[in-house]
Amino acid sequence: YVSTRLLKLGIEVRHNLSVFPLVRSELPAVAEEVGEHASLMIEEGGYGVYVYIAEGQNTVDTIALPGTQTHLHMTAPGKAILAYMPSEKRDYIIDNHGLPAATDQTTTDRDELLDELETIRQQGYAVDRGENVEGYHGVAVPLLDRAKEVALGSISVYSPGRRSTVSDFEDGSVDVLMRVANIIEINYAHSP
Repeated sequence: YVSTRLLKLGIEVRHNLSVFPLVRSELPAVAEEVGEHASLMIEEGGYGVYVYIAEGQNTVDTIALPGTQTHLHMTAPGKAILAYMPSEKRDYIIDNHGLPAATDQTTTDRDELLDELETIRQQGYAVDRGENVEGYHGVAVPLLDRAKEVALGSISVYSPGRRSTVSDFEDGSVDVLMRVANIIEINYAHSP
C-alpha cells in the first residue's frame, strides 16, 4: 500500500516551488473574499497540477485536491497557463496529450482552443464554463514571470453554477484574482 511518507515528499516539493510561499500568504484572503475555494495550479509534465487550495465559507467539496492532475485545456487555470506558454511547448503538449473531453462543454478543437488562448492573453484571464466538471465554473489569472511572458502557474476560484451565473462570477472574481496576482508577481519580481 502507499504510505503517508509520500505526503512529506510532496509537501517538500511544493515548498520548493518559488511561487508557492507568495501564493500561500495571499490565497486564503481570496477564498475568504469570494467565499469559494481558491487554488494554485502549475504545469508539470504537460498536465495541470493543483498544488494549493484555500477554502472560503461557501466552499463545496470538489474533485480537486492538492496533487490532482488534469489536462490543461479543461480548466480555467490550465488555459491561463497554456495561453502564456511558448508555442512549441504548447503544441507538443496538445500533440502528445490530445484534447479529450470531460464534459460536453470541453473544447476539443485545436483551432478553437488556440483562438480562446489568444483571447485569454488579450483579456488577462481564463474562464471555465463547466468544461471539467458539469455545473461548476471558474475563472483564473496567470502568475507571470519577471518578463511578463511565461506563466509560473495560475490562481483560480470556482463556484457551483446554481449559486451564480458565469457572468456574475466572472465580474466579481476576476478583479480579486487580478489584484492578488499583481501582488504575487511584484513580490516574486523582487524576491532573491
